[in-house]
Amino acid sequence: MFANRRNKKFRRFTSLVQGNQAIAQDYLSIPWGQELPYLHPPIPLIYPTINKVIRENITAVLIVPYWQAQPLWQSMYKIMQIFVIVGESADVLKKGVRMRKQRMHLPPGKMMIAVIEGREENHYSDGLYNQEDQTMKQFKGLQIAGIAHGGDID
Repeated sequence: MFANRRNKKFRRFTSLVQGNQAIAQDYLSIPWGQELPYLHPPIPLIYPTINKVIRENITAVLIVPYWQAQPLWQSMYKIMQIFVIVGESADVLKKGVRMRKQRMHLPPGKMMIAVIEGREENHYSDGLYNQEDQTMKQFKGLQIAGIAHGGDID
């Protein structure tokens, strides 16, 4: 779901910035029920992504850092059907052009691929998922600042 024209893996994808090949810019606003989403969200959007999977009660493939110490781990573990640790992020991920220019770093540690399934049950951590509004406000502010300064995700 999170791609650009240079790093897309599928014909249908969404982008964080306006693109002529993307089906949408705001991936959270489109329904995912008719397909199996392949999700590799930016770190600040992991909570809203998990929240959407639970809210829409769907199954999805999620690629995220394997960070067991993070608060979201217990909540994510409850909805995981299976997961595979695919290796160190430096070995699995590739920096894009903008990331190299801005001297940004890949997330530390290992990466994992998980099949997650939203369920219609109450989780003790529902309060964590309600941070979506605040996270989206912060992300949109960063996105606008990046676009204003010629930023892009690569």
